[in-house]
Amino acid sequence: MQDVVTTMQNARGPIITSPSDSNVLKLIRDELPTVAERWAIEVGRVPFARVSDSVGAPQVRVERLRSYLVALLDHVEDPNSRKAREVLRSMIRSEHLRTLNLSNVLANQLALRRILVDLVQEKVPDASAIGARRVASFSVDAGIEEIALLMEEHVQMQSVLVRCLSCAPGDRAELEHSFARFCMNAMDYFDADFVSVFRFVSDSEELMCIGCSAKGVAISKDSRLFLSSFPLAAEAIQNRAARTCASPDWSPSQKRKVLGQMGFDHCIVVPLMRDETPLGILFIGDTSGPTQFTPDEVSIAEDLGANIIRIMENVDLFEKLSIRARAQTALIETAASLQKEIESSEIYRIVSEKMAELIPCNELAFYMYDWSRRVGNPVYATGPYASEVMAERDFPAEVGYAGHVSRTKKAMIVMDTEADGRGDFIPGTPATHSRMLAVPIVGKKDVLGVIELLKYPPDTFSSEDLEVATMFANHAAVALENAKLLSEVSTTRDQVQLHMDLLTHDIANYTTPVMAYVESLKGRPGLDPDVAQAVDRTYSQVDNIMFIVDMVRTLAKLRENPVPKLEGTDLRAVLDGAISEARARSQGRSLEVTVDLPQGQAMVAADPMMKDAFVSLFAAAVRSARKQEVRFSVTAEPKDEAKRAMWWIKVSDPDRSIPDPLKSEVLMMTKRARSELAGGFGIGLAVAKTIIERYGGKMWVSDIVPKEPSKGCVFNMLLNRSG
Repeated sequence: MQDVVTTMQNARGPIITSPSDSNVLKLIRDELPTVAERWAIEVGRVPFARVSDSVGAPQVRVERLRSYLVALLDHVEDPNSRKAREVLRSMIRSEHLRTLNLSNVLANQLALRRILVDLVQEKVPDASAIGARRVASFSVDAGIEEIALLMEEHVQMQSVLVRCLSCAPGDRAELEHSFARFCMNAMDYFDADFVSVFRFVSDSEELMCIGCSAKGVAISKDSRLFLSSFPLAAEAIQNRAARTCASPDWSPSQKRKVLGQMGFDHCIVVPLMRDETPLGILFIGDTSGPTQFTPDEVSIAEDLGANIIRIMENVDLFEKLSIRARAQTALIETAASLQKEIESSEIYRIVSEKMAELIPCNELAFYMYDWSRRVGNPVYATGPYASEVMAERDFPAEVGYAGHVSRTKKAMIVMDTEADGRGDFIPGTPATHSRMLAVPIVGKKDVLGVIELLKYPPDTFSSEDLEVATMFANHAAVALENAKLLSEVSTTRDQVQLHMDLLTHDIANYTTPVMAYVESLKGRPGLDPDVAQAVDRTYSQVDNIMFIVDMVRTLAKLRENPVPKLEGTDLRAVLDGAISEARARSQGRSLEVTVDLPQGQAMVAADPMMKDAFVSLFAAAVRSARKQEVRFSVTAEPKDEAKRAMWWIKVSDPDRSIPDPLKSEVLMMTKRARSELAGGFGIGLAVAKTIIERYGGKMWVSDIVPKEPSKGCVFNMLLNRSG
């Protein structure tokens, strides 16, 4: 299109070269009503006109055409007049040029050319007709030239916005460049002195410049001004509709209120809205233009604003997704770090650094609360006054922003920490008008702590920052409580280990000499029968203590080596060894075990501790038996369980009855099963079950005769087959 315009400019040359040329223009002016009517009739509708005008009253269309012709003739008479040219361009813009294409423009202008040439031939003598036709034709060409230029400028504006829509929303440099280019193109298109796009910051009621172009003083990118200093923008946002203003009767002080300290004679303010939410404004201002902006130009600006809204929505969506992605990454990294570090100071540091990484800030303070004393203490701080913050110890839990947030359990943004009355003074820190984001770390019962982030103006926090901070704080609360629980578990584990050492080492050391002394007493000849009976009972009880100590040692050994090194183990050999060892621990009782295994070797996936499972079961059963003779039968059969090849081993005890309600509980040593667990039987079962499950197996209790517990019980074991 630019080539077309250049060709027309080169071909046209000066239009008014003689007094006769001026007479031709005067003739056309005198005949304007007739020309406008003929043009409207021939074309059928006003060129470049809106659809609403094409179905309106014919006189309205004629009047719009006549106004265009007046502006065109003014421009032809004085092509160097800025006023005349801008009036013509304003008339063209008023016809909603965005709906046209160049071929339609040329067709309609050719119709105008024919009408003017016919007029000249009717009214001008033959001697001057050629020059008159030249003036008429070149006048039309001047209009075509301006139309083409405006169309080109409009296309450039739209193409910049299209590039914004198509470029990656995260490419800020490209977006900033595109917005600056758009403002420059819009300033040319509207013949304005100033164009800017502002983003609305709802939390601070501010407008932030994201693109600007000006013939005079421009606003730098990211500059902010309060909405209250821009009443026209506030009105446009409040009413959700574009606003225009003109200032023939304004005082200088009123003009300055248009945009902070900047004043304009004419301007357009287009609110950029997403549903009921303001995103920003498009501002077009003009001081030197000869005419006010027309309603049609406002409509064009609104269409441009609609495209800007789509760009802003894309950017907002991308930023939200990016923030959430960063938050999720930070949560994962924090969780991984907290699994390695359980020291409280390290936890506070990790949480604080990740929070500051998610939401950049100038200062940060992390407070933890002791609700039993109703005090708070700083545990981590950054910034120029970190030492002063950390020195503020044992402050009342209710004071300051942290106290307010801990009571409400809701995060908040404070736009001016000095003006807000909820703050509390920290000795050694200056009074600053900072922005604050305070977020509580809420545990299952109480608020564990509060993190305060500060930014220095003009930087501020957004609603997205609030959302991300809250999400991260919730995760931090879980991490802090888990760390506390882990610390308690660690302490408990140390105590259990101490008790285990006392039981398996010290008690064993004390019991061994007692056992030796009792054995020496048993061997003395001529011992009084009552004394001999007491010695036997003492020996039995001490032996029971030693048995329980051995079981506890076995459990401790299993806990220290939870992952076994499995290998093929002969079940028959394991049972033979276990039976022999159990008989040695039977305290004089008779132990009879019948083993019935399939032909060949029955190999299970186990390790050397497999024997301890059967020793614990047999020996514990013998010691807790009420009879002197204890009988077991052991069988094994192959079984497929959950697509695994297993051995189903059954150890039957016909003399032991375990009621149905206690069958699952005897293996867990619950209080309800206490009567069934006497004589070390419970801990023996626990050892056996732990060993079996350590191999990926399973152990449970059933009846020898289903539904008849009195006829004996079966200890069932499932073990993986090997080989």
